[in-house]
Amino acid sequence: MHRSRGFSIVELIVALGVLAASFSTIYGAVILADRSVTRAARRTQALFILEEAVEAMRYRRDSGWTANIASPALTLSTTPNYCLTYVAGAYVLTATSPCPTAITANVKVAMNIQDVCRNSSTGDIVGVTTGVCSGSTLDSDTKRVTVTASWDQFTESVDFYIADLFGN
Repeated sequence: MHRSRGFSIVELIVALGVLAASFSTIYGAVILADRSVTRAARRTQALFILEEAVEAMRYRRDSGWTANIASPALTLSTTPNYCLTYVAGAYVLTATSPCPTAITANVKVAMNIQDVCRNSSTGDIVGVTTGVCSGSTLDSDTKRVTVTASWDQFTESVDFYIADLFGN
């Protein structure tokens, strides 16, 4: 009986095929994981910027409701869109749509500011408007703000109400 030592050519080709398939599968998984991590990192950064935009609106409110939130400079139109930009150490709202520049990492932040209508008898918020409340009372001390962060092909938004807490 003759015993062969080593591998035949067919065995080597099959082994190389299995190895190549394994490596290509692993490579595909690594590429997919890298894309997912990059996308998650960009989304996380956009969410932090979104939170920063909310804080910027609170800062503007605290610095002076009349001058920074309810001023004629922020007069609302039928499409009240503002861009949040960072200029000389402060956040600035500009009435531009769409937003021309990104705050960081291609993340653009837009704001929509609307007046709030309240039920005259209960004081409940019954809707938002761009200037006229029909069948209810316009609340000049409250605004509804929608902040939208957009990057690549993704968008995240947050809605909140902001009120003149300090009467300033």
